[in-house]
Amino acid sequence: MSNANKDTIWKVGIDGGQPLQLTEKLSFSPAISPDGKEIVCSYLEDQNSPAKLAILPSEGGQPIKTFPLAGQAGTNLSWNANGSAVVLRCHERRRFEPLGATRQWRGAETVDRLFF
Repeated sequence: MSNANKDTIWKVGIDGGQPLQLTEKLSFSPAISPDGKEIVCSYLEDQNSPAKLAILPSEGGQPIKTFPLAGQAGTNLSWNANGSAVVLRCHERRRFEPLGATRQWRGAETVDRLFF
């Protein structure tokens, strides 16, 4: 499977060396856990699936756990100091329909979420 034009997560040592691809699926906005054993990222099973939050082993492979995201992909991912929670910022569009009016979209809203 070609990864051309698809965001995936890779790692390489700070002294260089051979890059190691950690994900095959569309994935972005990675953050490494404080102990270095896990990576959290936004993750899509395929281009038509909704974004999920995924926790991956730092050596690569399938997600250890995934969480659904209501809205668009999470950004600004980070772990708390002891690695027991992930904080993210989600941009989502919320819809409202006033009485007697056509449906309208409000501007994008930012919602902060905390996952344990």
